[in-house]
Amino acid sequence: MVVGFRVSEKIAGSVIRNRLKRVMREAFRLMKAPVVHDIIKKQLLVEIVFTGTRSAPRSSLASFQEEVQREMESMIQKAVMTEVFHE
Repeated sequence: MVVGFRVSEKIAGSVIRNRLKRVMREAFRLMKAPVVHDIIKKQLLVEIVFTGTRSAPRSSLASFQEEVQREMESMIQKAVMTEVFHE
């Protein structure tokens, strides 16, 4: 599994962008164990890129955690559905 975090230079200054990347990394780290377990169990090869948006600097860690959890569950569900259709 490869994970990347990206924030455009168009979003605020470097201090805000770096804080945003730290918050995204922390939100993913808190969700990592169950997600990695599912990915390994389903033998998936995954590349994940998180991209910060203009509204992101005003977001809290809790809102990032909710969004990361929702997106990861969706991603795993789509991967499982794709796997079923390719068998």
